[in-house]
Amino acid sequence: MKKLLLVFAASAVLFSCSKDDDKDTQNPNTNLTPASVLPGEWKMIGTKQQGSSSFTGGSMSWVTTGSNFKGTATFSTGPNTVVSNFGYDFKMEMSYEIMGQTTTQTVEQTIPQTPANNTWSINSAGQLTGFSTDPSANMSTMDITIISATEIVLTGVAQITQSVPGIGSQTADVDIETTLQKVQ
Repeated sequence: MKKLLLVFAASAVLFSCSKDDDKDTQNPNTNLTPASVLPGEWKMIGTKQQGSSSFTGGSMSWVTTGSNFKGTATFSTGPNTVVSNFGYDFKMEMSYEIMGQTTTQTVEQTIPQTPANNTWSINSAGQLTGFSTDPSANMSTMDITIISATEIVLTGVAQITQSVPGIGSQTADVDIETTLQKVQ
């Protein structure tokens, strides 16, 4: 029994050591590629957006998280099409400063399921093009991190327009991270 534990411990040490490499952080599961994993039906299991914007007389920042996810995205090949209808509840923690006064506000809303049909591709950098998990976002590419054959994380920067009470609409760059799980 002691020998078995020693072999297990030695194996764990040997196999847990790896060389740091940019490709490993982009795709920790190197046997899988975005083009091989992406086709199929996916559901959203997590999303987070954060951004900030400056304007004359002030600034604002926010973090948005999602819950109660509905809908799916189905990626098909030949041709590469994606049909999606995501919807979810979101909670936004927003802080804005106007003329030296800081105000914090929490907004909770439901984003209704929004049907979308697009053409997708994987560019030479391994990024997903032609698809966004947020219908209001202006996003051209998303990085794909493959967690497993059934879980991926999409990240990107989008331009989103937010409405600020008393100020009007502001456009800002927003970091978006969305986790998708393959429907079995």
